[in-house]
Amino acid sequence: MRLLVTVSVLVLAFAALSMAAEVCPPGATPATTAAGPAPSVIMATNDTFDYCFARSLGITCAQVTAYRSLGLSNSDITMAAAIAKKSALTIGTVVAQYQLTPDWNTVLQYYKLSCDQLGLIPDLMNKDNNVYNAALISQMYGFPIADIQSLNSQGFSWGEVNMITNAAARTSQTLQQIASMRKNGATWEAIATQFNVPLTRLTEPCPISAPRVSAASGAGPVCTKPVAPVMYNNAGNVMITQEEALRYYAMGNDWTNVAIAVNIARETGYPISQVLSDLRSGQTWELVALTYGVPASKAFDVSCYPFPQKSIYSASMQAKIMAKLAQYQSTTSVAGPSPIMLPGVPSEGKSPVY
Repeated sequence: MRLLVTVSVLVLAFAALSMAAEVCPPGATPATTAAGPAPSVIMATNDTFDYCFARSLGITCAQVTAYRSLGLSNSDITMAAAIAKKSALTIGTVVAQYQLTPDWNTVLQYYKLSCDQLGLIPDLMNKDNNVYNAALISQMYGFPIADIQSLNSQGFSWGEVNMITNAAARTSQTLQQIASMRKNGATWEAIATQFNVPLTRLTEPCPISAPRVSAASGAGPVCTKPVAPVMYNNAGNVMITQEEALRYYAMGNDWTNVAIAVNIARETGYPISQVLSDLRSGQTWELVALTYGVPASKAFDVSCYPFPQKSIYSASMQAKIMAKLAQYQSTTSVAGPSPIMLPGVPSEGKSPVY
């Protein structure tokens, strides 16, 4: 009778936790710095990882905190969530049973389940939180576990590792490149701008759905879906679509002029069409950038231009233009497709002024 009473009390307590409102710890939403010269870089804390961890299991941050206070590891909480889902129970009910018989094999037998039925990879059943965290982030974003562990060994918190990995997946850059930018003082705003992604894609790092935790379900990121390319302004709003870029090409503009015009418009707020008109007026690119007060490093960096690079110039002239721009590129990989030469020459019948 005492055992029945104890079980009932535990079930009621954990059921209450299961219905708790989402109260995420301070810092769960990664902090970013305001715009301005030389902003300080705020590193994400482990709360950021915990938020994604809770979301991946379909529970709240409050529940994660409560279960950890009972001595459960991340792996334990995952086991409880997996058993609850498989048995159509609340996670609180399963945690209560584990508190009575603190052995997962015994709990599995109680619910007539096996580890294979849960579909968890071995590292997600490891009670070492560092092993578990690396495995979960690897599964969420599709990067090797060893590379995730390497970031943590460099001194990044698990929250920051989660942010870096998400950013690498979103921008198609390497983990180390994003990590190096953070070490060198780059804010998430600066990284979003450089790689032409909306800021929210970097500062809201959790996948839309729970991660694939079973080897049988296939590897790869669950949060990166191909979308029609667009370019954003510094406020994170769409600035130009591919359709609009192609329209500018049809009006006789070379892709480099469009890319530079977009860069200048992003920094100043002037219309792209106005900047394009100035670029085609016969002034040098440098003079136009100077007139708008935009440094060459920002005006002429076209490495992340995402649209087709349709040129109105000959292949040799295009090569000279790219050689001229080479010193300003922030990355060696250009996001857009390979250059596509359009027939004909500039409408003015002259070589470009740059």
